[in-house]
Amino acid sequence: MTDKRSGPATTGASTPGGGASTVSPLMTADELAGWLHCSRRAVYDRVYRGQLPGMVRVGRRLYFLRERVLAFLREGSDQRSWRGR
Repeated sequence: MTDKRSGPATTGASTPGGGASTVSPLMTADELAGWLHCSRRAVYDRVYRGQLPGMVRVGRRLYFLRERVLAFLREGSDQRSWRGR
């Protein structure tokens, strides 16, 4: 089940007290593709065009700062360029 306000439900381990699960501050391109309902290739294309915020490169891998992506989705700024990080 998904929550449209915060993206798809996370599958992290819950804390022993039954509290909220721990979520990484970074998202993979595959996770972001699931949130945007597109392919991983489309995510890479958007990065190339500067249309996605919060991109972090670690070696050859791309990650995205979860909070920046959530803010971007809340704003609905799909047409805005995000070249300046």
